[in-house]
Amino acid sequence: MNGESFFQRAMQCFAEQDSVGANHALQQAADAGHPMGTLYLAEQYFREDASVAFDFLRKQWHKGVPGTLHRLITLKAFFTDEELEIDDLNDLYLEGSRGHIESLLVLAHLTLDEFPQNPFIGMIDKLVPQLIVDLGCTEHVPSPMKSYTAEELSPLLTSALWKWRTRAECVTELSMERCGIRLYKNVCSKLASAYMKLRLGPMMQPSMVHDPHTGKGIRNEVRTSYIVHVTPEHIDWFVLELDDVLETLTGVCRSRGESMNLLRYQSGQEYKPHYDAIVGQGPQFDQILTDGGQRIRTAITYLSDDYSGGETVFPKLGIKIKAAIGDVLVFNNLTQDGNVELDSYHAGAPVEKGTKWVLTRWIRESATHYGRVVYPKKVNLK
Repeated sequence: MNGESFFQRAMQCFAEQDSVGANHALQQAADAGHPMGTLYLAEQYFREDASVAFDFLRKQWHKGVPGTLHRLITLKAFFTDEELEIDDLNDLYLEGSRGHIESLLVLAHLTLDEFPQNPFIGMIDKLVPQLIVDLGCTEHVPSPMKSYTAEELSPLLTSALWKWRTRAECVTELSMERCGIRLYKNVCSKLASAYMKLRLGPMMQPSMVHDPHTGKGIRNEVRTSYIVHVTPEHIDWFVLELDDVLETLTGVCRSRGESMNLLRYQSGQEYKPHYDAIVGQGPQFDQILTDGGQRIRTAITYLSDDYSGGETVFPKLGIKIKAAIGDVLVFNNLTQDGNVELDSYHAGAPVEKGTKWVLTRWIRESATHYGRVVYPKKVNLK
């Protein structure tokens, strides 16, 4: 059997809840040099001992298995309390120099503001030029392109580290006591916004609403957008980083969030006035509330601004918000005594021209299924 066969056997064992068999098959896949099997096995090690996982990933990197340094730095950044250091970003560069696109995207995302003629963008352009076109980054390709020495890379990696460590230091443009409304500027970079749209957009499906009688999802003219649920198999560095920053901006542990939803509104599409809090009675709604309880807070990340119309409207407050790309809007869905916050009644106005893209995150009273799967060590944190 080859590495792929061992990996598929591991996936079957996981489906049958046979963790012993799955880990054995993953070990065989890793021994055969299967990249995905190697990364899955590292995550199994990580659940028990982070240092064992990190040692394993570094050894696999030296054996030439792609993606292993990137996974090591991702685990360290988002699933431990350790701070990233220059050496970690240099590891991302080493991964990128072997053709790992996401590592180069992360470095470009962290340095593009200070270095608009960006060498990491240039490296991606040499590997996958169409990606740079699709991301709208052609003006950031250095000309002429050259190789960089360690001394020349140093200021870029220093800039990337500063950007990483200040990622949640966001300017507040709007602050209202009613409904706890906050609008934060430039939370998500233009590159990250473009990449998430490009990667997740092809999976779009028509949006649903909860049927008021059954609680089941149905199509309705109330909500005419298209949607992708960003479930655990879709997460990457950019989703995890946004999760991390939203934890700071909302003041609520990321384990209490539902999976984010990527929404696309084209001309004429809208989300009519509604509450994000779960309103309705009956066993179907009781079942919905078992996954973390009530929705206490909403965070909306705006991934585009080249459209007209499409404002986020709070009719009971008499305000309309037209955010810029990368901005995040946070508001409360419940009052302090646990009742529905009536002022949170809001709408996504019809888009008149262009395409509106947003990522929504609904935050619940306690850990959700998504939070337990992705952030098991944070389940009991507030």
